[in-house]
Amino acid sequence: MPFGKQKNPVDEFFSFVIETTAHSIDRSVTSAGASELARDFLNGNFSSVEARLGVYVLIPQAYDAVRNWQGCSAGTCNGFLGHMRQYGWESLAAVDMLLGRPRSLLEAHQRMWEGVLKPKGIVPSAIQREYQDAEKYLSHMLLHATTDLVYALSGQNRPFAGRPSPLRADVREVLGAIVRQADRLTTADYFVAKEVDGLKRMVAGLV
Repeated sequence: MPFGKQKNPVDEFFSFVIETTAHSIDRSVTSAGASELARDFLNGNFSSVEARLGVYVLIPQAYDAVRNWQGCSAGTCNGFLGHMRQYGWESLAAVDMLLGRPRSLLEAHQRMWEGVLKPKGIVPSAIQREYQDAEKYLSHMLLHATTDLVYALSGQNRPFAGRPSPLRADVREVLGAIVRQADRLTTADYFVAKEVDGLKRMVAGLV
């Protein structure tokens, strides 16, 4: 889909996310189909997008959580964890894909913030900060929710229930990939760095 043809920057962005994600998992959707799915999604109907993307519906859900960011302590990270719990270990594949998102998706995300904020008279430097904050929140949320999910699924957060359950080989593999992706995050911001550290310590205790 040629980015820029739709008038609503939020609709346009989520259409792009859905179409790009579908293509990357060999479930391609037409531009018109992606636009229709984006409308469903933004109206709260996740089921049609899930039917197309499966577990990778977590990708637009992650961006939607960041777009409506209320704060970690206000429950945004926990809300996304709730989405991940529906898919169990499978959700890690979507996290790995999001952490390695292509530059085209970064650029589209930035254009969404420009499209939303520029008409409100927000100056370019402030728009850039909003976009950078959104990307920071996304990284924090993904790592925070992943750490909490693995603690829960492995039994590591139940100290009196015996040893944590051994991880399957495929789970260990994707967790290793997620840790490598997290290590490559170019940020010194404590909000993200503490989640990278927490994830690495959790994984080190399991694999």
